[in-house]
Amino acid sequence: MKKAGDYLLPICKVLGYLGVYLAANVISVVACTVIMIFVTHSIDIYAGQEEVTSQLMKQAAFMTFVGNTLFVAAIILFAAIRKCSFKKEFYINAVPGKKIILILLLGIALNFFVSNFMHILELSWPAFSRSMETYEQKAALISESPFIVSLLLSVVSAPITEELLLRCCIFTTLNKAYPAVLSVILTSVIFGLLHGNLIWSTYAAVFGIVLNVLFIRFNSLIASISMHFAFNIIGSCVPTTFDVSFPVQIIFTILLGIISAALFIIVMKKNLKSEIQPANA
Repeated sequence: MKKAGDYLLPICKVLGYLGVYLAANVISVVACTVIMIFVTHSIDIYAGQEEVTSQLMKQAAFMTFVGNTLFVAAIILFAAIRKCSFKKEFYINAVPGKKIILILLLGIALNFFVSNFMHILELSWPAFSRSMETYEQKAALISESPFIVSLLLSVVSAPITEELLLRCCIFTTLNKAYPAVLSVILTSVIFGLLHGNLIWSTYAAVFGIVLNVLFIRFNSLIASISMHFAFNIIGSCVPTTFDVSFPVQIIFTILLGIISAALFIIVMKKNLKSEIQPANA
């Protein structure tokens, strides 16, 4: 029978991981701000609070990228100090090539589905439309950064960092003490909360469930990173909504939902003869 400490210790570890992640981002913001003020002189501290804030926001993507890099470096260093096997510690298990392709397609389809579903809500629900304005304002902050920085953050840094934190560190820690379903829900809620805005938080939490299920299915961070990468790159580089009539929009979104569901079922289907068994299952 498990003791109370067996349930509290994983929570403490999760808080520790989140603490390291937040500390890395705080260090990044402070360091970048100091450099911009005293080294590059790209920020004039006498220009007024609004102007200084505007200048800092334009560097939001770069500061987040640096913070993510610091977090990943800290986790790798910690594993190296403990002399862990990187392959086992970070769940770098092989995923069949055909499955990777299907996972990428699933990520693309899901992005189109989510974008168009939110567009329908925006058109038909005034309250949601107002929330979308806030969402778009925050998204615009990232777009103000240089395109290459925003792209690297969205398609490289964010998928690797967030999957390392959420799936590799937090989910696996919780799953050692709590049922898998509860661990998935808690991890997904944390994933959503890290995205701040209500809309981002909501669909990130739902997306987090899919990423967790993929991680469990393949016992591999490669699977969830691939999905995360595909989802983000479409959102960063390709228009995902179209100027069509409302009925057509609904039909198109339903089709996208069906395609996403079909791809998910195919991805989750096991082929015991051809798939490589996880090394640390």
